[in-house]
Amino acid sequence: MPAADGATPENCAVTPQCLIDYVDHFARVPNELGRNYIDEAIRSGPSRRVRRSPHHSAMRYSSEKRGEVVEAESVSLEYVLALECEHNSRVAQFSSQLPPIDLDYINAQNKRVVTSIRPDAFVELDDGRIAIVETKPEDKAHAEHIKGNPRFQPSSMKGCYIDSPANAATARHGLPFIVLTTDAVNHTLVSNLIFLGKGGHRASVASRTTEALVCHVQRIGVSTYEELAKSEGNHPVFNGGQKWSYAAAASRCMGVMPPSAMFGRS
Repeated sequence: MPAADGATPENCAVTPQCLIDYVDHFARVPNELGRNYIDEAIRSGPSRRVRRSPHHSAMRYSSEKRGEVVEAESVSLEYVLALECEHNSRVAQFSSQLPPIDLDYINAQNKRVVTSIRPDAFVELDDGRIAIVETKPEDKAHAEHIKGNPRFQPSSMKGCYIDSPANAATARHGLPFIVLTTDAVNHTLVSNLIFLGKGGHRASVASRTTEALVCHVQRIGVSTYEELAKSEGNHPVFNGGQKWSYAAAASRCMGVMPPSAMFGRS
């Protein structure tokens, strides 16, 4: 089946190494109507508050880029997207839980569906291009595609689906709408961004070992973390048991006594 975005692996401009690469591939400069929608999303804040449930974890963190608390309803997807947006220098701004968008389409059973959705987020790049992003576990997205759901048409990139009804609704705004799944997540990158967000990059340099650690962490920092994701072999900064040694060293140089389990004692 051809990709829903009309592209092939051969003519894709990027080989995605992080969620922002997907955004970069699809994003467009919105028209005035689209710009108004984005500005309203920023002014009004989240259209609903995220809530913890048996299927979702409510995540909240203080965003330096946004200057406010950001909410995410999924640890494995929405939170990951927010982390990448926070640290990626290509991202100018982002917001979650957008205002409703009305959909009107024919489903796989040839029945008309009229509903509204609240997209998970928008991401605006530093060149003014924007994409609206919805997130979904890969198994659920694939299952919907198998059922013939027009909202989950595979794109040319692994872990990315095209929501045709949503794209039809946002076309008048000049805004593309994409669905990213867990298959699009670079788990090595995410684990290091989580460490970075816990203060590893603020550690005082107390020794050559610590200095090497801090420089290593800074490779995935505010402006250059993409280099790690695209490095040959995609070597993780923290790999297996080694991560505990790094974490212990970082804790010591921040004046915090690490748990004894980090040193192999419990």
